[in-house]
Amino acid sequence: MDPSFALSYVHSVTRTPVVERYRVDGSDIVQTEITFEQHGPGLPTEADAGGTFTRRDGRYVVTMARRFPDIVMQVHRDQAPRLTAAAQSHDLAQWGNRALVLRAVAGPCVSP
Repeated sequence: MDPSFALSYVHSVTRTPVVERYRVDGSDIVQTEITFEQHGPGLPTEADAGGTFTRRDGRYVVTMARRFPDIVMQVHRDQAPRLTAAAQSHDLAQWGNRALVLRAVAGPCVSP
């Protein structure tokens, strides 16, 4: 099973697409990359130690290895939040505008 997934959304200020890439490592979630077209609040302006900050095809591409026990995110339908894993894409706003927690756990996927 591929331990990678992506979160995509429209940035709330710049109204441009953002894609964040992650992989599961044990019980941690590791952010490996973020791509975006325009700088905006909450987006990186430089690389972390050991990461890169480049331009590719008109987009900023920032690589990193940020570890999280879970990801807490506020979703809103206007931002078209999606989680893509194993070639399947899921609308994260399907449960309404709310906070969601993504956590790596052993076993089948669970949703609210």
